[in-house]
Amino acid sequence: MADRKTRLIQLLELSRSFQQQLIADLDPVERNADGTWEDWSVKDELAHVIAWQLNSLARIAALLHAEPVPDFSDYETINRAIYQTNRDRTLAEIAAEGDRAHGDFIALVQSLSEEDLAQPERFSAQEPRVLAAQIMGNGFEHPTVHQALYPV
Repeated sequence: MADRKTRLIQLLELSRSFQQQLIADLDPVERNADGTWEDWSVKDELAHVIAWQLNSLARIAALLHAEPVPDFSDYETINRAIYQTNRDRTLAEIAAEGDRAHGDFIALVQSLSEEDLAQPERFSAQEPRVLAAQIMGNGFEHPTVHQALYPV
């Protein structure tokens, strides 16, 4: 059986691979479609997921460095800001940002010990969840949910 770090990396890779395949399968109209706040395009869904991956990475970095943890509790306001920030960007720009976020998740997992990944409150009582669960939250689970929502 693979160790925890290997499993985490495999799951991150699986999610990224599935996302890349969904993008590759889009026709040009779907690739360039604009969404609205009420009806997101694939690009909007992807931008949303990647922004939350970056938020998650920022939060984990703060925990690791004993810095104040960013407050991301106002989801509605944050999601609207993500949409507004990314609505005029191209799918290629957003996908490139996703590549960077994915690489940062992989590097993060590789840099942590088994104890770092598995011990609750390892870095702060502010965060009772183990780091492995935090990484999987926006590195695997959240993207998977949105991949199921991509317009077809």
